[in-house]
Amino acid sequence: MSVFNFECEVQEATWLVEPIIPLGQLCVNLAQAGVGKSLLVESLAVHVVCGVPFCGFKTAEGDVLLIDQDTPQNVLYKRLIQMAIGLGLPKKHELFLESMNGYNMSNGTLVKAIRSHPSAKLIIIDCLHTVCGQYNPNYTSDMTHWANIKQTCLNEENTILLNHHITQKGTYTIDDLMQGETSHLAMGSSAIIQQADTYYVIGATATEGKAERIYVRPVSKRISIPSKPLILRMLQTESHGEKLEYEGYYEPELENTEQDLMMLFREQPKERTVKETYEDMGHRYGEKAIRQGLASLEQKGMMLMSRHKANLFTYRLP
Repeated sequence: MSVFNFECEVQEATWLVEPIIPLGQLCVNLAQAGVGKSLLVESLAVHVVCGVPFCGFKTAEGDVLLIDQDTPQNVLYKRLIQMAIGLGLPKKHELFLESMNGYNMSNGTLVKAIRSHPSAKLIIIDCLHTVCGQYNPNYTSDMTHWANIKQTCLNEENTILLNHHITQKGTYTIDDLMQGETSHLAMGSSAIIQQADTYYVIGATATEGKAERIYVRPVSKRISIPSKPLILRMLQTESHGEKLEYEGYYEPELENTEQDLMMLFREQPKERTVKETYEDMGHRYGEKAIRQGLASLEQKGMMLMSRHKANLFTYRLP
């Protein structure tokens, strides 16, 4: 048994995109088909190669390896060119592109491709099902091979970002994706979520078939990252390019009671029981309505609940 040294130095987190995408981790994007996860990683790749902050967030620069076996080559090339035009800057580093080359996990070619590009700061794999080979994404034993890929290909100076499909069972609204439980969303077994160090639930809205806004909900497993979902907007530039810009944080639509509760807690931040909230709101709503509103806000991640020493539940802002 070792004795803990209270004077030891704690290693600080390092970032690909601070503070949402860490270095040295396997990160997984979860999204239904056609909602913008490929657009997201392609835009990120161009920003890293050009040495430009991604959507205004401080971003590490360097070479990028993009292994894409999910997007038709002509579509992929056109999007990358449009995004580079959108930034209007020359590239400072290399984008290594492996498109439709059939690399997979089961025969070792995926690992070989990654290890053949040791300078890559960011390794993007689009998407999981196309690189499985003979492995089955529904089998936990097969997906544990990602532990070997992490051990073989990850280090403190790079990040692996993997796109993965959300199960197609049912239809998910933006509110569904940006709040509530997320671990059930991965198609097939949950093994890939177990292997992921950080994952991101992604949704999108579109106009005339083109992605307009991309919603990104970070879910931390190994390192502290903000869990509040981000909204990124796809813009057309005057030079006929495309770029993603940070628009703000996602806020779910709230009922009148919920809006008033949030206003109270923001204007007078403190921990309250249901009865104390009822009093502070001047009896505007009944205790039942307040209890339901607080419970709904807690479910949406906008309120934290804890048990008071008198065995009463209390609520406060995160």
